[in-house]
Amino acid sequence: MDIFIARQGIYNYKEKIVAYELLYRDSLQNKFSSDIDEDKATYKIIENINSFGLDTLTDSKRAFINFTERLIKDNFATLLPKEKVVIEILENVKANKEVLHSLSKLRKDGYIIALDDIEKVDDLIKFVNYIDIVKIDFLMAKKEERKRITSVCNKLGIKTLAEKIETKEELDEAINLGCDYFQGYYFSKPSIFLGKDVEVKGVSIINILRELSDEDY
Repeated sequence: MDIFIARQGIYNYKEKIVAYELLYRDSLQNKFSSDIDEDKATYKIIENINSFGLDTLTDSKRAFINFTERLIKDNFATLLPKEKVVIEILENVKANKEVLHSLSKLRKDGYIIALDDIEKVDDLIKFVNYIDIVKIDFLMAKKEERKRITSVCNKLGIKTLAEKIETKEELDEAINLGCDYFQGYYFSKPSIFLGKDVEVKGVSIINILRELSDEDY
């Protein structure tokens, strides 16, 4: 059976790739399928990482991987090597007690945590003590908010990643604001890896992985 995974480069100010975001795909069509929920998308990414090999997918650079609220609470991120990944919190994750407890534990264990698709300063305030990187949505965030977000992050020592950069003007603005990393179509679109699944694998592997990620497995 064919399996797919996409990656998109993350760059520094010298326009050199420093990491990749790994993205769910279920075909060679370069878009996210609306037929699968976000939990299952992350399950499939982790499954497919095992098939391709993480270093092969990222050229031995770090991999940004999206995590839902449920998967953060279930400690699913601990299945991945802390020195090779960045745990990316989706924008719809709520900063409740369980989530913050899990994020605190992940950071103590050495994981890097990023907050995805930030449009306003208020979106990150509750997470400031639990994150290392903020991804600023340059497509949706207004110019004044982009300035406020980078100002707050710079003062707190939180790195910023300007995402959805599509023009040279947006890149110049992000650099002038002091952003550390950059991502978007200006640099590259996601590229897709095509491979073959291992016959013995199946739905059961996800259940096993979930059980092993439980503190009381």
